[in-house]
Amino acid sequence: MYDAFRGKRVLVTGDTGFKGSWLSLWLTELGADVTGYALPAEGGQPLFDLLGLARMIRHVDGDVRDGDAVRAAFAEARPEIVFHLAAQALVRRSYDEPKYTFDTNVGGAVNVLEAVRATPSVRAVVCITSDKCYRNKEWVWGYRENDELGGHDPYSASKAAAEMVIGAYIASYFHGGGAPGVYRTRACNVSRCTPATSGASWSLKMEQEFWLNLTRSMDKRGAAMDGLEGKTAFITGAASGIGLAMANAFAGAGMRLTLADIEPEPLLEAASGLKTRGAETLWNSMSPAAMP
Repeated sequence: MYDAFRGKRVLVTGDTGFKGSWLSLWLTELGADVTGYALPAEGGQPLFDLLGLARMIRHVDGDVRDGDAVRAAFAEARPEIVFHLAAQALVRRSYDEPKYTFDTNVGGAVNVLEAVRATPSVRAVVCITSDKCYRNKEWVWGYRENDELGGHDPYSASKAAAEMVIGAYIASYFHGGGAPGVYRTRACNVSRCTPATSGASWSLKMEQEFWLNLTRSMDKRGAAMDGLEGKTAFITGAASGIGLAMANAFAGAGMRLTLADIEPEPLLEAASGLKTRGAETLWNSMSPAAMP
């Protein structure tokens, strides 16, 4: 799969957001020709800027609520693959701005899918919604993909509605021979999954200093993070986009790294590049059974 994106034209909506920035970096590392479409990044030192993505991809400032602008971006980029991440992503903000939330998360999905319909080059679309799309039954069990959709707050309801929109487009327009494949994935809110590396925390300026220090080490000067030189780090999932980005950052800080992933082949290529960034010791791969 690591060669699947090489040379492909990929359009990412929401490339200035937390997940969108990491995805754009990962796709670039895999050899994709990336175009991003999103509002300008918010905050004093957004991840998009800290990663230097403006030098790596073509970015178009735009709002997914503007259907004409979305179609124009698609027509210019002629993408083969589309990742739709652009969204109003904060529950708390949805209480203050419910119309903006629904217009962005539901109307934005409609505009992107309409642009897909008008762009013959598109062969695959991945629409990212949220695990908050399920009706919250206040129980201890996890939710399954066939559980009831719903939402007690505007954000959750907008994600449930977006799921219904995407499903309707799949059933009505994107099936049968010749139609692009359209897929949905319900991403976990990373503020609940991993608080120290939280997308929501980034937006709320919590836990921000960790990411500021991490990404600063990835600049072209290879500046090291204070206090990490010579220390060791064990990174699982190291062949993923975020895993490789963290490995690059820590290698640039002069750390001794152990990388592990289920698929060792991509790590061999990554290992060669990381050694040039100053990693004192690097073990190329480990089987999951051998992990400490």
